[in-house]
Amino acid sequence: MRKSRRTALLAAVFSTGLVFASGGAAQAESLAEAIALAYQTNPQLLSQRSVLRNVDESYYRTVRGLGPTVTADVALGATGTYDFDPSTTCISTGPTPICVIADKYQTSDQVSVSVSATQPLYSGGRLSANIRAQEAAVMAARENLRQVESAVLLRVVQAYVEVNRAAEALTIAEQNVVVLTRQREEAQVRFEVGASTRTDVAQAEARLATSQTSLIAARATLANAQAAYAQVVGQPPGKLEKEPSVASLLPADVTNAFRAAQENNPALRAAYLRERQSAEQVVAAKSAYRPSVTAQLTAGYDPNVFGQTEDTAITGAIRASVPLFTGLTTGSTVRSAIETNKNDNILIEDQRRSVLQQVTSNYNQLVSARASISSNEAAVAASNLAQTGTREEQQVGLRTTLDVLNAEQEYRAAQLNLVNARASEYIAAVSLLSTMGRLDVGVFAPSAARYNPSENFDKVNSFGLPWEPVVRTLDNLGAASTPTREAGQGEVVPTFEKP
Repeated sequence: MRKSRRTALLAAVFSTGLVFASGGAAQAESLAEAIALAYQTNPQLLSQRSVLRNVDESYYRTVRGLGPTVTADVALGATGTYDFDPSTTCISTGPTPICVIADKYQTSDQVSVSVSATQPLYSGGRLSANIRAQEAAVMAARENLRQVESAVLLRVVQAYVEVNRAAEALTIAEQNVVVLTRQREEAQVRFEVGASTRTDVAQAEARLATSQTSLIAARATLANAQAAYAQVVGQPPGKLEKEPSVASLLPADVTNAFRAAQENNPALRAAYLRERQSAEQVVAAKSAYRPSVTAQLTAGYDPNVFGQTEDTAITGAIRASVPLFTGLTTGSTVRSAIETNKNDNILIEDQRRSVLQQVTSNYNQLVSARASISSNEAAVAASNLAQTGTREEQQVGLRTTLDVLNAEQEYRAAQLNLVNARASEYIAAVSLLSTMGRLDVGVFAPSAARYNPSENFDKVNSFGLPWEPVVRTLDNLGAASTPTREAGQGEVVPTFEKP
């Protein structure tokens, strides 16, 4: 009976059929859904959109400088006068006359109302230069928003991929524990029937204990990945679908990636726009050397409270102001603006080199990950065959328990390496798209509601006086020329459209 029981136990241990209980299937969550949710609720994105709307208001205030300013003055006053008459009046009422000193106290009230309108006609180019500088600031703020959007979407993709990677790693760890548990039981049965030694049992138990530790670590890694996902997306992940392919969006070679990044990278484009803004501020600083012209119209009304007099006047004047001496501060202001513009020129080259380095790094990581996937796929297939063959050879006495444990460990390690390589390849591909400036919500979630910065800009700047374009044209006459930047060798200068 004892031998029969042991034989039955061996048969159960060598059985490869495993049944896993599973609960109800959860609804799968796609990467498109995760990105759409983050796009609508991520605090960083919402904050940057608020910053952009604030810049739109700054542009509005700058353009309003082309229009008039109107002020009203109302003055109320009262005046009292005391007139003393040195003459006296005496009345004889007896031996002693009564004399009275004559005096007089008068009051008068004063009311005056005036309305004055001042219209700038010419500022030496300051008004128009400030408007152009603010246009560049609006476009730069939009590029900053694009940069934040790209960074947030990249974090969403990384969190999504990491959850899937951690989930697959957990599955591998769970399978490893199941298999090693079976192998420990198998080693115990072999020992009981005299087919192996206590050392074989100890080796199997040691590997099982290590795999259980790895399982605990895998569960913690998955929990951390889920927390990171909830932080950037806004809700914990459900059962995630496989990531969609982005192969069709990737460049054919690194040269095309370089060119696309120079044209579309939002950080680099923002650097060009900041240089344009500071160049216009040089023009605004130089306008202090030029005259300014304004037109002024004043209407005043001064009634007399008692109706004695009434004065109404309307005056108009064109005033020209010519700077003669400003304490030598104007030259310093101009030199400071020029140096700021030079610094922005330098920062363009610094940002361009940084972008090219990021393209190189991401592209090389992509190539390396693809090669790693191919080699790890071959390793998984070979190690699977090896561990299967080793188990079969162990049954006929050609392999030891340690050989089986080693083969199983190599197979699980190859599986985990393949999972990591695939995750790295996808993240490298999306990172390359981000550096190229091609990562936006439309890539993964084309049906998501897009935030259009032009809507708020057009709404804010819908008001304008009809003569403002004329004033802007006049203001450009005789203004200083805007500094131009010379492109370096091999530099691809992006193009921009006005907001």
